[in-house]
Amino acid sequence: MTFEASLRLAVQEVVRILPPVSEFSVSGPVGFTAVLPCELTSVDTHTLYIKWEIKVNTQSKIVFEREGEESYQDEGYEGRVDVPVEELRKGNCSLVLRNLRLTDTEIYTSYLTVTRHKRELSVTKETSRVHLTVSDRTEERPDKNSDSPDKAEERTDEKNSDSSGDTEKDPRYWWWILIVPGLVIPAGFVWWFLRRRKETISEYSY
Repeated sequence: MTFEASLRLAVQEVVRILPPVSEFSVSGPVGFTAVLPCELTSVDTHTLYIKWEIKVNTQSKIVFEREGEESYQDEGYEGRVDVPVEELRKGNCSLVLRNLRLTDTEIYTSYLTVTRHKRELSVTKETSRVHLTVSDRTEERPDKNSDSPDKAEERTDEKNSDSSGDTEKDPRYWWWILIVPGLVIPAGFVWWFLRRRKETISEYSY
């Protein structure tokens, strides 16, 4: 078997043992932290290596790259992205992206390098593809048809005040103000007069 044939078979073997590409959708509001899933399974990685990229105008752009203890963070992502070494050793290659920005909305792809020492062959393979959507975090706005308890109380007071004002403007209100005393006072006088007269008659009778 020629060297080229052996190399082709070795590449096919490495690709065969690599896991299929996993696709995910992740979303989060501005300022929060997102975890872009990535997991290494059934792969013997002799070198701790992971790379995350995005596409910018059809060109690949490295967002984060780790090789052992060394790591690279692209401009605009400094201090916000990481794949911790201890997690990578466990097979967790998820990208932690902090302090989300609207401009972070992209498709993120992770790549891993597998080395087969028996044939001294390394292959870089796409392992995870994540659609990240960052939404604008807006303050909750109260329903225009609903009021807070304080507002509701104010509206009730205003309503009662308006009702009182309307009552005072009603002509019938003043009619009762004038007519009731005009009836009660004479009636009281008549009652007092009749009682007094009765007492007087009683005194003369004795």
